[in-house]
Amino acid sequence: TAARPILQVYTTVFLHGAGQGHVFMPAFTYTPPAAQPETSIVWDGLQGDVVVGVQGKHVTAAFQTPGLQLVGAERTFALHDARMRTDVLTKRRNRNRSDTSVRIGSMALTSHTETQATWAVTGAELRTTTTTASGTLQAVADVRLETLRLADAAYGSGTSHLEIQRLHLPALVRLLQALRVLQQAEPDLAS
Repeated sequence: TAARPILQVYTTVFLHGAGQGHVFMPAFTYTPPAAQPETSIVWDGLQGDVVVGVQGKHVTAAFQTPGLQLVGAERTFALHDARMRTDVLTKRRNRNRSDTSVRIGSMALTSHTETQATWAVTGAELRTTTTTASGTLQAVADVRLETLRLADAAYGSGTSHLEIQRLHLPALVRLLQALRVLQQAEPDLAS
């Protein structure tokens, strides 16, 4: 039998400058040889769509995977029902807006010697909206968890909300540059 491609991308470019694409990665399982104590991978596949407007001024994308499992010698990490959506719009005069959401049905880390997960999350969701205009940034981020389990302790739903209003981007760039200079000037503590 012929080997299946690990990634397939179908792209259409329209004459007026817009385009669309479909991404598909089939499911696969990788089990290392018994002599090598590596991690086994069970990948349930990925598919997604990207649409690009004329001159790239509007981009939307949506990706989803049914799941992934990483099985090591001592632990297993499992991720189920992950989805990502984004919508980016560039308007005239450097006004930009981005809406992004990431949702995970569940994820857990389980030790092979334990009956319960070391930690587990169900219904994790992150939603962000950012807008830039006239050198300033406005941003809103919301995080929501339906349940969280840490060892034997279980917690109900929780939320977090963060807003940034009128952050002056040139000042932020100068701050980051100054921090980088300070970091490079520090003596190497490892030696």
